[in-house]
Amino acid sequence: MKIPTREESKLTSRGPLDTGAKFIYRESSILPVLQDAADIALGKYGAPGWTLIVSEIEKKSSVELNLKHQFDSKHQIEDRISVWEDVCINIEYTKGLIVEAYKNDPPAMIVFDPIGGFDYDDSAVLAAANEIATGLDCTVLLIARRKTSDIQTSDIQTLNEASIYLFDGDDGAHWYPDVISAARRMYREDKPAFYRKRKDFEKASEYARIDEWMELIKADDG
Repeated sequence: MKIPTREESKLTSRGPLDTGAKFIYRESSILPVLQDAADIALGKYGAPGWTLIVSEIEKKSSVELNLKHQFDSKHQIEDRISVWEDVCINIEYTKGLIVEAYKNDPPAMIVFDPIGGFDYDDSAVLAAANEIATGLDCTVLLIARRKTSDIQTSDIQTLNEASIYLFDGDDGAHWYPDVISAARRMYREDKPAFYRKRKDFEKASEYARIDEWMELIKADDG
């Protein structure tokens, strides 16, 4: 496989942090990960460093939107976060490529989100994570998420895009039929995830009329 260059994958990025080699397994969403990346970027653990997020789920645009909502110093933080989007790689087979690609400019943290089709206690996966951590002297974070179907993943992407359009001034983006359909499915199947997306909509636009929108979503909840 072709490893993206720093330019190709970046929001933007700068400067490694000597955190010491280690890897961590966590059941999480992207939001706590962004807090970790922000702390690294702002130098809360030492010299400011950069974070690489390898994600099958998150888009660069959704990461940028979350940064806008969460942090006052967004520009300073996004300069130190890179994202490979639409990628789910087996780190057991790509560990050497990753170390070679970033050995001259190692990230402080590499996040694999999600860790995909293998268990967190798979010894080969943990050994590969440890090799990357040792080879780049960085932290490797393995994220596990509840398995989602292709339809659920598509719904998440639809709602993420609606959030971006809302933030950019399209106050009716969440009323489009495809967004309504995606929101109704998520409301039925995964209410915690739905309410996180609803909160994104509220933050993105003060004119979103969320209460009216919720009535429409719940009307289909049988």
